[in-house]
Amino acid sequence: MKLHIRGKTHLSVALGVKALEAGHTVLFLTLESMITRLTRARMGNRVERQLIQFVSPKVLIIDEMGYLPMNREEAGLFFRLLTRRYEKASTIITSNKSFVDWGEIFNDQVLATAILDRLLHHCTTLNIKGESYRLKEKRRAGLFVSVLPRRRRKEKTRTMRPKTMYYKTAEKWTFYSGEKWTKQRRLRSGWPG
Repeated sequence: MKLHIRGKTHLSVALGVKALEAGHTVLFLTLESMITRLTRARMGNRVERQLIQFVSPKVLIIDEMGYLPMNREEAGLFFRLLTRRYEKASTIITSNKSFVDWGEIFNDQVLATAILDRLLHHCTTLNIKGESYRLKEKRRAGLFVSVLPRRRRKEKTRTMRPKTMYYKTAEKWTFYSGEKWTKQRRLRSGWPG
């Protein structure tokens, strides 16, 4: 089977499909939906039942870890889930954050360390680098415009102003600004100009 993998979610779904083909049970959730279910279950005194539902699949895929921070209670529920799955079933997590930044996600560095300790004990980590697939498609469609920086006058180095980009969505233009770019770095990175 030839896979055309384009990002973290695509890769995790492809692994889930392979696990299903091998006869395993798979559950795919975003972190937000999983935390919402656990929080609602806690309010209705059904946490134990909900945790059993999340622990029972052979493969649990948790997508979009790190996009939204968790409060202490949500982080505790997530920790309870991972503790129950630890060394019993496979867990796939996609994240846009490095492990160093997970303390910000859980708002507790000690809890983040405990979670990472369980996750990284028997794991394979894939680091996907490169341009976002969605932004690449927007650029091809002409919706992503790059505004090149102007040269500063009276400088001996060829330092440019910060790279400025605009990303056009259906409703508005969103502004992005990066660090100082030298002409050489700008050319190496593949940006036009």
